[in-house]
Amino acid sequence: MLLGIVVCVVYLAGLIALQKASGVPYVAIADSEPNLRKGVLIPVAVMTAVLVAFLAATGRLADAFAFAPKVDAFWLWSIPVVILLGVVLRLVRNPWSQVNGRFVAVALLATLLVGLSEELLIRGYFVDVLQEAGLGLVWVGVISSVVFGVLHGANILNGQDAKTAVQQVVASAIMGLGLFASLAL
Repeated sequence: MLLGIVVCVVYLAGLIALQKASGVPYVAIADSEPNLRKGVLIPVAVMTAVLVAFLAATGRLADAFAFAPKVDAFWLWSIPVVILLGVVLRLVRNPWSQVNGRFVAVALLATLLVGLSEELLIRGYFVDVLQEAGLGLVWVGVISSVVFGVLHGANILNGQDAKTAVQQVVASAIMGLGLFASLAL
C-alpha cells in the first residue's frame, strides 16, 4: 500500500513540477490555447507517458485497463452518465463565440488525457494495490476516493485559491467514490 501512495505522490510531484516549469499559473490556464497547451496538455501528456511506462515495466498495464464489474447492476451506469450530463450542461452554457477551434481541440485532448491519467493512476493502479494489501471493498473505495480528491487539491500549489481547492477536493472525492462504485460493484 505504501508503494501505491508513493507512486501517487511521485506522479503528482512530477505533474506539479512540469506545470510550474510551464510558467502558466493555475488561474491563467484557460485564458488561451498556448496556456492550456503549456499548462495542462504537455505536463499531463508527459506524466501519462511516465505512468504508462511504469505500469508496463511493473507488469500492471493490462490490469489497469481491465474492467470486470462484480455484479450485474445496470443502475451503476447512472453514475458516469450523471457526470457526463454535468459536463454536457457546462458545455452548453459555455460562451462558444469567444472560443476558437484550436482551443477546443487542445481542451478536448487535455481533458481526455487528464481523465485517462487519473483513472489509470487511481482506479487502474491504486485500487488494485489497496485490494492486494487485503483491504475490504469499503476501505478501498474510501481511501482511493480520498486520495483522488487530495490529488486535485494540489492545484493550490499552482495558484488556485484555497476555498476553490477545498471545494474541488471534496467534489473530486465524492465523484471518485461514485466512479469507484460504478467500477467495483
